[in-house]
Amino acid sequence: MKIKSKSKQSEESTDALSSINFFKNRKVDVKTSTNTEILPTVQDKGGSDQSMWRTTSVEISNLYQRVKSGQILKKTDKDEYLPSRFLGTDNKWFLTPGMKYIEGLHLDLMISEIFLEISKKQILNDKTIHLLIQCIDSLDGLEWKILGGPTGRASAIMNYSLFLKAALFPLHILQLLKGGFAVNEDDISERLTSKLKAIRINAISAIYNCMTRNKGIITDERLNHIQKYIDDDEKEFKNWIIQILVLIEDNKNVDYAKVFSECLKQLEQAENIIHPISYIYEQSKDVNRCKELFDENSITIISSVFAKQDLSHHDKLIVCSIINNYLQSSYRKGLNKIQLRNYATLLHCSQESEDLKLEALKSIVLTVEKEKMLPEFIMEILIENMNKGDDKFDNFVILVLGIVAEQQAIFKVDRLASKLLEDSIIIRDEVDIIFEKASEYNLDCQWISSIVAQMFVTSLQKKTRINDQSIDYLVKSLESKDKQTCILSAKSLYLAAETHEIKDPILFELKEHIESRIYDVSVYLTLAYVRGLATLSSSYGFIAASHVSYLPRIYVCEDLQLGEENFADKVNKEILFLLYNEAANNPFEDDVFRIFDHILLLENEYQVEAIEILRKYSANKFLIPDDTVSALENVVTTPELFNQVFQVIENIIHNKQIVSENILRIIADNFYLSHDNKLRESSYHLLDMANDNQDISEAIFNIFELEKASRAIISYYLEAKCAIVYLLEKTKTGH
Repeated sequence: MKIKSKSKQSEESTDALSSINFFKNRKVDVKTSTNTEILPTVQDKGGSDQSMWRTTSVEISNLYQRVKSGQILKKTDKDEYLPSRFLGTDNKWFLTPGMKYIEGLHLDLMISEIFLEISKKQILNDKTIHLLIQCIDSLDGLEWKILGGPTGRASAIMNYSLFLKAALFPLHILQLLKGGFAVNEDDISERLTSKLKAIRINAISAIYNCMTRNKGIITDERLNHIQKYIDDDEKEFKNWIIQILVLIEDNKNVDYAKVFSECLKQLEQAENIIHPISYIYEQSKDVNRCKELFDENSITIISSVFAKQDLSHHDKLIVCSIINNYLQSSYRKGLNKIQLRNYATLLHCSQESEDLKLEALKSIVLTVEKEKMLPEFIMEILIENMNKGDDKFDNFVILVLGIVAEQQAIFKVDRLASKLLEDSIIIRDEVDIIFEKASEYNLDCQWISSIVAQMFVTSLQKKTRINDQSIDYLVKSLESKDKQTCILSAKSLYLAAETHEIKDPILFELKEHIESRIYDVSVYLTLAYVRGLATLSSSYGFIAASHVSYLPRIYVCEDLQLGEENFADKVNKEILFLLYNEAANNPFEDDVFRIFDHILLLENEYQVEAIEILRKYSANKFLIPDDTVSALENVVTTPELFNQVFQVIENIIHNKQIVSENILRIIADNFYLSHDNKLRESSYHLLDMANDNQDISEAIFNIFELEKASRAIISYYLEAKCAIVYLLEKTKTGH
């Protein structure tokens, strides 16, 4: 029997899971997909390929063809001639009368294309960059610089129409208009606008290329000029501005809030989002910027890009990193339902890579650490995607669910049962969280299996039902090398036994672990074992004899204290319940009676239950050991127990067992002390049977014979005369 005289503190860990611990110092830098391309730089060659016999139009066309064929322009042509002919009509010679605006616009477009091609291989001088910066303007502003404003546009449209009607286009103009002829004023106007747009795009693209070699070309003045057009209506132009601002990185003159806002707009429009994502990512890495710029609405917009099918894996990874940088801030809430639905698309897609899903899971971990709750649709997706061969993914899911389980029921906890046998442990470093297999060097770290076991504890405390397979895994996990896994699995089995029927084979396995050296495990399994037996006994009316024989080893004689709770009463009541149920089935082994002896001799508690078991047991003709019969003497004189004990004594004597002189004396005393006729009658018959069963003392025999004689006289028996003679003789001798 278990004898516990001192309370013992539980060894169950009280440490709560916390993703703040997981990612406390997380500073992960993801390389964006907009990493600057390293452009080659070809050395300039002196000289010029100009001819004094060529007009401006022909000269520019010649240089244009050279560049387009892959040739390198010479320094004079690149740095002096072309810049001197760029923007406007006044610096271009021998333009076709009446067509100077049309021709000038086409030549400026060709020069801008030349500068763009040059920027890919050669260095443009500051004068050229200054001219290109002037092209970064509104369309109206650029129109003034090239066409002289609305007047020039109107003149160009009118002259174009006249030449078209007269079919008088010169050959070189026809070559410039290789895109085809416009047929009406609206078409002509649209053509002019498209050329202006193309010049802007070529100019800003060339500036971007130049910046990849030397960011210093963008002075504060030029930066202020460029960012004035961040809210331009043309998406491609705006996207190039964002690319330039991404290259500039940290500069106090950048209106980062305005740029950030425009980037969000581009994400909402779902076009040209690669560079906006890169810019937003750079802002998210700065704690102060993150606090200033990001909010719930912006995260909703950012997370919505997960739905874009053409978004690359790498860009989705950057988006996850942006959101994780945001969630890392302690003052931020977790993801809301809309944002989590955006994540659901990502997590549920089988084609997404492991590292992307893991980064997405980190967002979920950071969310549940703040909210302690998750919508069921996310939990369902997480659980459904487990057990598919990706242990790291599974482990992160367990981290998520482990935190959620503190407040919320895990409705498919059975799907996690196999992870009770997982031997991975959690390693926290200064940057991230990793998982390693358990070894002698890391056994003190937290095990994944212990988190799963804790989820079973929490779920069972919420009255969640689990299946037989889960119970089987809980039993197997008692062999774990991790103490917390063993404790929590044992506690789960104890809780399961309260609401589930534990099968007999499982109970036999539990019995093997009850003597565990881990005190918590021993206590919880003792409770689970006796409760499981009680359920079986109630359902089927009996339990295996080996179980009954084991009960004396777990009966608690003093205390079974675990922390603040004493489980002795729970264990002992279940044991007595079992013994009562089994009392009519088979004889008990002698060790079982040690329980009754202890109760009758040393305890006030459970005496009623013990006597009732002995009554039922002896009523079925099963013999009670002499020591237990003697122990009954300790309680037979207790008034409130007398009737129960007397019934047991009746059964003992009926079963032809020998009783003590003291018990016989108590029976005999009933003749004189009891006013209960029924009791007197029973006592008489008991003494009569006891006289047949054993040698009784002369004193008891005389009492019995006197009672017998009295009964004969009262009954007018034929022996009455003899009885009177007997009484007379006894009177003379002082009886």
